[in-house]
Amino acid sequence: MSINLRDLAIRDLYAITLLARHRHFGRAAAEAGITQPSLSALVRRVESALGTTLFHRTSRRCDITEAGLTVVETFERMLKELDHLTTPPSAAVIEGPLRLGFIPTLGPYLIPHLLAPVRKAFPAARPFFYEEQTASLVAMVRSGKLDCAILSLPTESEGLVELPLFEEELVLAVPETHPLAAKDVLALTDVARTELILMENGHCLRDQTIALCGRGELDVVPFHATGLETLRGMVGAGVGCAVFPALAALADTGQSQIRYLRFRAPEPGRTVGILTRHDPERLRVARAFQAMMTTVPLTTSYRAAA
Repeated sequence: MSINLRDLAIRDLYAITLLARHRHFGRAAAEAGITQPSLSALVRRVESALGTTLFHRTSRRCDITEAGLTVVETFERMLKELDHLTTPPSAAVIEGPLRLGFIPTLGPYLIPHLLAPVRKAFPAARPFFYEEQTASLVAMVRSGKLDCAILSLPTESEGLVELPLFEEELVLAVPETHPLAAKDVLALTDVARTELILMENGHCLRDQTIALCGRGELDVVPFHATGLETLRGMVGAGVGCAVFPALAALADTGQSQIRYLRFRAPEPGRTVGILTRHDPERLRVARAFQAMMTTVPLTTSYRAAA
């Protein structure tokens, strides 16, 4: 499926430039912190949007085309310009309180990766982290109680600005004793809808699970959880299976008696991004945070770090 180039995340631009540098999907994907299938899918989407071929693939390597050279040079210029936002002069862009909101299925698993980069990029800032469901975060951003919210896009919030950060893969958590646990990858048809555990109403992960597996068949789901760690505990206890974001799956200490399984390509996922108000000061904060995120060594594909 084609995309609008304006929907590309900074990490997407970086991954394309790495592929041009390495001329090898495996090495480029490893350095970018994504899977090789995800990188291949990204290249296909960009080529479809541009209507031209960027790379010629062979069994051993890939070669960049003339059109690809032009595109990669443009991406590299854009990334260099964004790098200026994380140099010392930009550190003063955020001073005093920095109020950031996170959805509950993301905050506890993303914030530990952000603490050091935020302190380094914005030493004059005093960050405050809030955890709320999407509807509450949208209201807090709109009222000015939050500078930005980090959540799943799109929110379709009229009058607010959305900036993409990264793509996070969705996987299926199953008990170690479950018949599906022996599989390497899953098809959607492998999952019995009556075994799925959903988050309660208001959580975007509930909506994503329904979108992935089909609303009608999930009307009969017998179990619901109020939080992601409760959901993890229920799966570990053998109550059922559940869709998990990759960062939460990677945060598992290995004591939960759960196996996390990937879906077959194209792997389902969600776009994580920033929501902010359409005013110059908060837009400056959001864009500086977006640029800082390119420095965070974040793995958002479960297989890449498994």
